[in-house]
Amino acid sequence: MTALNIVRFRVKPGHEEHFIAAHRGRRLGLHGFRGGALVKTGERSYCIVGEWTSTTLADLFMRRFLADPSSAVRASLRRQSSDERDDGVTHGW
Repeated sequence: MTALNIVRFRVKPGHEEHFIAAHRGRRLGLHGFRGGALVKTGERSYCIVGEWTSTTLADLFMRRFLADPSSAVRASLRRQSSDERDDGVTHGW
């Protein structure tokens, strides 16, 4: 069964281009991840919709992602979103 996960983001002023660029053409290379879409939902507000091969794999990824702020995925997105220390994104608002 296909599973979807949705993560909301609010991007700090001046960081939208970096945020969008970090997600453009992004390939996570994670087991069970089919792909995703970045959706603009308002001013500086976005959702990422991820498609997974199963609810088990989607749940496992989200638990690891949310539990570990230094995860490889988060670190990669931070590096790609900005050269600055602050990635300009407020997660989980």
